[in-house]
Amino acid sequence: MILRILKDACILFAAALYGVIMFLQLPKAVMALEGKSFEINSSADFQEVYRGFPHLRAAEFTTLNYDDIFLWVYGIFLITYVLTLKSINADDKRMRKIRQEDRKKMTPILNVLLVVSVAYVISDWWENRLYCEIISRTDVTVSGLPFLAKMKWLLALCPLAGCIIIDKKYFRNNFNILYRIVIVIGIMATVMIVLSVQPLISELFARIDAIRWYAMSTLFG
Repeated sequence: MILRILKDACILFAAALYGVIMFLQLPKAVMALEGKSFEINSSADFQEVYRGFPHLRAAEFTTLNYDDIFLWVYGIFLITYVLTLKSINADDKRMRKIRQEDRKKMTPILNVLLVVSVAYVISDWWENRLYCEIISRTDVTVSGLPFLAKMKWLLALCPLAGCIIIDKKYFRNNFNILYRIVIVIGIMATVMIVLSVQPLISELFARIDAIRWYAMSTLFG
């Protein structure tokens, strides 16, 4: 029960954090689709790539701060998801309809997914540390950072996909999986929409406040 609560709490928090990260990276993604390269291996590359784009440079610093939190939250989600499936697989009452051969087959697979989940946390943390060195200093060169970024994504998605497949095939949690996917997408979309309209809302309140002060000064001035 504790594992499930922690798992759900982490995925909801991770969805909100990733919504913020997606919002911060949206201008960069648009420019990348237009053909601009953002491949960085050194401090010199970072200075060259972001020359003339101070807003993207600021977004990179802010994104790094959020990603430092996201990697731990998402990593804990992956680990607790695997451990939840392992605990269910070890429950004879809940697994009485599953063949013993299938249960034995799941055990090493879940162990591998657990190791890969831990490897994701390490790889994402290491990538952030290297990237932090590059953007905060002027004399750092790192070979293979783009490769590490791609490997991080692979390590992040493989345990998630593996857990969903096992959860769907053996435990028949189709509705719960679909429900959580919809909730996660909804949270990310909501966060991005709120961040997009927040300046407009702030400007609207500022105008209302200015009108109120003008009316007060006219009445009592």
